[in-house]
Amino acid sequence: MKSFDVVQIKYYTRALLLVVGLAVPLSTFGQWKAKAGAEFPDCMHGGAGDDLLAAGCATAQAMAFVPNELWIHQNDNITWTMATDEAHTVTFLNQPLPATPGVAPYPAAQQRPSNTVGCTAFGAAASPNNSSYDPNAQVGLPCVHSGNAATGGALQAYGDTFTVKFPTQGNFKFVCLIHSSMNGTVHVLPPGTTLPYQQAWYDLQGAGRTLNLTTNVIPSDLILNGFNHIYTVGKVVATGGGWQYGSEFRFLDPTGRVITKNAPMVVTRGTTV
Repeated sequence: MKSFDVVQIKYYTRALLLVVGLAVPLSTFGQWKAKAGAEFPDCMHGGAGDDLLAAGCATAQAMAFVPNELWIHQNDNITWTMATDEAHTVTFLNQPLPATPGVAPYPAAQQRPSNTVGCTAFGAAASPNNSSYDPNAQVGLPCVHSGNAATGGALQAYGDTFTVKFPTQGNFKFVCLIHSSMNGTVHVLPPGTTLPYQQAWYDLQGAGRTLNLTTNVIPSDLILNGFNHIYTVGKVVATGGGWQYGSEFRFLDPTGRVITKNAPMVVTRGTTV
């Protein structure tokens, strides 16, 4: 079974520095890092995911980008890392432009294709790693799609990365084509502009949001009644990233114990399960 997914806003402590790497300044542009999905505790960390999951490591996943709103400079790039074994994509959609710039009718709403279709109109469904996103299609691609295992894209498994470059100033929405709730915003500012946050702040914010969503998935006073459950919690609003949620998906026995390979649910002949 897959784990589950989540997103959130919370307060953070230094002990939670487990989300995004430090910024690596380069000579001509800035390098920023974020995550596609997150989980706590991270059963996949260290490469022993199957063993940990089989032993009963029951993580909750953040169905979200963490962080889901970033401010960067023109010509900077952002690298998203797959932080779960649940499929996600990082997709910047095509934005139709008006016939005459600045004159009505205004641009049509962004068109959201399926994951398998992706950015087919501009080549293959999945865009190459390190693609440049430019909605005007003058210095990059007007649609950038990471793809995943289903499309032969970059984000195929836990730990995979996908980098997008931003040569054009503006405010750009990005989405996951698998989970409609997962979206975010990148604000690309002129070079030299003072940025409101640095990478360390995004690290703490992402860790706090992940912890908040994953630890509040199952209410403490929930009474189990013997059925398997899917739990969801909350929405994150009031951010440029839109709303996202947390959920948990596990098989439980009637007592609420998580069923795993090493701790199966034993039934006798004639029993209805």
